[in-house]
Amino acid sequence: MPTPRGLSSLVTILAFPVSSQAILSIATCQATIASALLQDPTLAHNLSIFTEIPATATNGSLTIFGCQAYCAPHQPRMNADCGNRLFQWFLPALFLVFGVATPPTCWRWQVWTALRPIADPFDAILSVGHRLSVCDRCYWKAGNVADVILREGRSGGRHGRREECRLRKSIALIFYTFPTVVPSVGLEKSLTSLSAIILSSPLPTPNLTPLIYDTAAKLAEDRTRGLAQAWFTVISCITGFVLATVPPLGGSSPSGSMVAAALVLAPLARDVLLGHAIGEVGSHHRAYVMLKEFVDGCQGADNGLMKEMDDAIVRADGEEATGKLVLTAGTSWYQPRRNLAEEQVHIRTWRRAVGMMLLLADTLTSVAAAAGALAAPPSYLNNRHFLLLGILGAWISSAGATSLLRRYHSVGPSSRIRRLGCLVVGKDLVLGAAVPLLFSATTCGWLSNCKLWSNYYNLRSSPRIPLDNSIAFAWNDSILYPALVCSCLGMKIATYLLLRWWVFRQAFAVLASGSSVLSSGGFLRPISSEKTQRTVPFRRHTTQS
Repeated sequence: MPTPRGLSSLVTILAFPVSSQAILSIATCQATIASALLQDPTLAHNLSIFTEIPATATNGSLTIFGCQAYCAPHQPRMNADCGNRLFQWFLPALFLVFGVATPPTCWRWQVWTALRPIADPFDAILSVGHRLSVCDRCYWKAGNVADVILREGRSGGRHGRREECRLRKSIALIFYTFPTVVPSVGLEKSLTSLSAIILSSPLPTPNLTPLIYDTAAKLAEDRTRGLAQAWFTVISCITGFVLATVPPLGGSSPSGSMVAAALVLAPLARDVLLGHAIGEVGSHHRAYVMLKEFVDGCQGADNGLMKEMDDAIVRADGEEATGKLVLTAGTSWYQPRRNLAEEQVHIRTWRRAVGMMLLLADTLTSVAAAAGALAAPPSYLNNRHFLLLGILGAWISSAGATSLLRRYHSVGPSSRIRRLGCLVVGKDLVLGAAVPLLFSATTCGWLSNCKLWSNYYNLRSSPRIPLDNSIAFAWNDSILYPALVCSCLGMKIATYLLLRWWVFRQAFAVLASGSSVLSSGGFLRPISSEKTQRTVPFRRHTTQS
């Protein structure tokens, strides 16, 4: 329940610094009080200045009035070491921001994509979970098609299991790429149509399987996956965070605001790894050419279906030429059609639920750890917690606004979806710039005033500013900050590994497949079997089932 003092602080928390809101340095304040006591020894018995008398400069505690009267005046508007403090956490965070995987488009859309995980993290989490769930759905759908092809093409063999996995991943990658670059068709319709085209193809198995393998190999080769570079960036930035915020290792003397800023932005390390593990299409135009050649090469019996797919590819190619495909097709961090009913069919699985819970819990844990760093003694609950709460509320409101806009603009012509994307971009750019700016301001001393150091919101005691905080600072530096930083950063890596190797293992197996494994020149031996010519009616029946 908010206290009167808490409610009154919300009105003035965003005000520009005045004398009562001046930046407070405990060391400078201690020197000022020592000088004042030398000039006027009777000051040590003044209860309006000190909470306990007689007081000294080493063991005294100031009242808020005493702090504002002797310590607040003539203080600078920012810390003298502001640049050094910013450099220690802002530079690693900047490297992580621009380490986020971006689609092959113009620079302004790439900047938006890089900022989105810190501008709208909850919607970005739901979007990346949706994309992984779609790939997982494509993997299981591809298994049905691969079973039919192998059942008709050959009946076993020494490499039967390996061949099945390879063919399944190849078909799954084709299934996944089509709705990614041609979103107007829809997920389920594209899966059904591509399955029908493959299963109704009159090509014999020795001709059809190389076509599938080569198409998947080309699509895999065209994908951008700088996972090794992502790991190098993440390890370097985590090392920078640890050295800046863990005094026993880096020899630094961090403030609670520095540690909180690093912890709030720590999920970027997980997002960089996830984005590069998923990858983006290197060139949409090349992907269109490959998919069109594949559709034409299958020589499907349903000419109407073939024409519909060809037309969808041509329309999407035209959208890419205008530079707006990133708004209509989306990225790993933005899925404009995610809420549509046809996009949700068959993807609401336990994997998606567990993945969403892991990602949300990981992000919220970072916010909680940041709140713990801000509550380090002697400040405890202070105005910066209200600022952190405001940022969390802005993130939740941003996700709600995106969902509301998507509900009214994701259905209809592509112009409405582009309008939705423009609105989301504008909102994200404002928040993406505001969050680092606010953390930079607190790092430089904003809100570091007498009220912050006085444990103002403790109802069991009156506000007091202790002049000797050596024990509290030593505990923060040796125990609190290392525990929060190391556990939080370790959780980011653990979340990524759980998603990669357990929850969405099949989806990442498809996305991580290399072109050398999928191509027809791989380890698969030429298929020689008398069962090479398949009947079209049997395939159509299988697709419907």
